[in-house]
Amino acid sequence: MFVYFVKLFFCVDTFFSCRMCAAAAASTASSVQQKFSSLRRRLDQLGYRQPLGIESLPLVERLFADLMHTTESLKNSRLNTGSSAAGSRRPDGDGSHVTSDAQIDAYKSDNARLIRENNELHQQLIHVKEDSEFTIKGQI
Repeated sequence: MFVYFVKLFFCVDTFFSCRMCAAAAASTASSVQQKFSSLRRRLDQLGYRQPLGIESLPLVERLFADLMHTTESLKNSRLNTGSSAAGSRRPDGDGSHVTSDAQIDAYKSDNARLIRENNELHQQLIHVKEDSEFTIKGQI
């Protein structure tokens, strides 16, 4: 997707005279709009109604995919722990269950990985935005 944005920015000055560029831009815009609409719909279904800018689409797509993956992992882990280790959970004094250290460590490492990926994606987004602004200012 980054390549398409770069192509779009380099073709701004000849956008109306270049048929290939116009076709590529229309195709890219259509693809981006479809991705945006699909992601917006899925976020709305989950109750995330905050504004979503088109420039943060790649970041939010990755975060959403990670959220879905982590949710599925949690469900699978709960199913596996519930069926295979029902006796290994010990009730707490208030009736809740204490989770094993191995389960907690698994989620801590997964959380740390997701935070690192989120930070990397955020930095990439900042660099892409700065590069595109520089490119646009250089053409004016």
